Amino acid sequence: QMHTPYGATEALPVATIAASEVLSETAEQTDRGAGVCVGTKFDSVDWRVICITDRPLATIDDAEELPRGEIGELIVRGAQVSPAYVVDPAAARRDAASLNQRDAPIPHTPANAIAKIADGDSVWHRLGDVGYFDEQARFWYCGRKAHRVTTAAGVMFTIPIEAQFNTHAAVRRAALVGVGSPGAQTPIVCIEPAAEFSARAGGDFASASYQDLAAELAPLAKRIGVARILFHPGFPVDVRHNAKIRREELAAWATLQLQG
Repeated sequence: QMHTPYGATEALPVATIAASEVLSETAEQTDRGAGVCVGTKFDSVDWRVICITDRPLATIDDAEELPRGEIGELIVRGAQVSPAYVVDPAAARRDAASLNQRDAPIPHTPANAIAKIADGDSVWHRLGDVGYFDEQARFWYCGRKAHRVTTAAGVMFTIPIEAQFNTHAAVRRAALVGVGSPGAQTPIVCIEPAAEFSARAGGDFASASYQDLAAELAPLAKRIGVARILFHPGFPVDVRHNAKIRREELAAWATLQLQG
């Protein structure tokens, strides 16, 4: 039996899911836009889903816990969760003294302020991942908080939307980005075509082959509220993983495409 662990540099492992569970159940739901199920937590971890906000949360009393089924930010605490980011001790003491926080449990730095939440003698870590708990207490990952698209009609999350486009044989991968100011963004899905399709269709995105593909994807885009589909020759990815899509760069590229 193979298991896939879930976590982060600051908290690992957090959860796990068996391959059999993915293949027999959750993968199909992922393709339909449910998010990616990462499984249930380890006993040594506490976790909660809280209301999404970009502001610091000094204590757990500042966080609003959400019920099962509602998408929010995942926070965790436990023995394998780092209590703080490493800082220069002297600098931390100076910062604490300037803010009358000599006894603060978390060193005062911008990174700690945005990622850590004090709770008595313990510390919660904000993973920056958004998703929800199902009735089996499994976490369904819906993307990164920083990558959410906020439109006039509401918030859209990357993974549930992208997964539905990714099921098409001509699509290698899709990426949801927002163009415009937060709160009034235009949701755009960028499509990197599959290699076989690109080899057959060529590199002219205005050709009949690409227009036909866009027409095939249009009903899905309309149903889930995507305003526009743009084809991209090859997504920018981070150099460490060679897989994480640099959505910020794609958003800038999409902005130029719409302006042109």
